Amino acid sequence: MKFGASTFINDINELPNIVDSIEYYIPKLNIYKNRILQKEKLNKLLDFRYSYNIDATMHAPYYPGIDNQYPEDLIINLTNMNKNDKILFKEIIDIAIKFDVNVLTVHPGIIINNNKEKSIKKMIENLSEIVKYAMDSDVLIGLENKEATDKLTLGTSSNELIKIINSINNENIGIVFDIGHANLTCNGNQDQLKKYFEDLKEYIIHFHIHDNFGIDYGKYNGDLHLCPGEGNINYRILNNITNKNITFNFELFNLKDIIKGKNTIIKLLSN
Repeated sequence: MKFGASTFINDINELPNIVDSIEYYIPKLNIYKNRILQKEKLNKLLDFRYSYNIDATMHAPYYPGIDNQYPEDLIINLTNMNKNDKILFKEIIDIAIKFDVNVLTVHPGIIINNNKEKSIKKMIENLSEIVKYAMDSDVLIGLENKEATDKLTLGTSSNELIKIINSINNENIGIVFDIGHANLTCNGNQDQLKKYFEDLKEYIIHFHIHDNFGIDYGKYNGDLHLCPGEGNINYRILNNITNKNITFNFELFNLKDIIKGKNTIIKLLSN
């Protein structure tokens, strides 16, 4: 199995020593200012990326919901994209190509005007355009499942995610399975979480790994991003994945938790 880590942490220089892949989290890399790409900062990041012989994935901008630390100029709602949003998203794909990224994670959009069906339809249209733009590269678009504790977001149920993927009908898109979000959608019920995973298994191209208790405590919709083993998630449900080269990407906030989480997952999935 392969392990990765997000650039959530402040100091990314140690990551190549402990993981096989780095997920470049665009919203907090500070390579944009007022939606203008800061090329000098990008080039420094590119130098870092190619200083190490490890894989790369990337996380695109999205609609942050209650995250008030998210940079306002990078807010993109996949349900309601204007011309400038599309230009920015295509530029992100171009950056992903430069970084030799194999998976670009995108978040579903949110429900507009209380009309879920219309919102899903519009999101499928926008996402189809994004997927087609990425087709000529080796970048796969990964649609991340979101937590149902966020009442505005789309892409929480397995049926809805499968509907979206099948409607786009393109081999260049799959599911980024975020087990923390899935646990919240399943209210911490591990039998339901296992079924949720089994429903989506054939579509999964990438994993986001972190822990929680499956409960909305009133902060971040319960999406606590704890180190594996500190919440109630049973990671053994991931034991029967068919693609052994898939990356388990930790979305954690410090190196200590990444190392601890890696050891926990290795132990649980080796038994």
